[in-house]
Amino acid sequence: MNIEQICKDAIAVVERYLDSDVVVPYADIFAELCEAQEAVDDACYESNSSKSHRTCRAAWQACLAAKHDECSLAKMYVNEFWEQV
Repeated sequence: MNIEQICKDAIAVVERYLDSDVVVPYADIFAELCEAQEAVDDACYESNSSKSHRTCRAAWQACLAAKHDECSLAKMYVNEFWEQV
């Protein structure tokens, strides 16, 4: 299992949500954010690496913030994720 790739995929969902040019029904993107957050949670549960933990935390929090329509917070966690990778 490639934890970094799972987190990158989750961040891609958040970035698509944050992209104002992409029009996706909120119900659809909410479901994708839930799936992405769950995938990150499952992947990171198996990791013992502190770097993976920080990466997972940023991706998980970005999904959570996006699900609650907290765009500035989601952007902050996306930036934190890319700093970790």
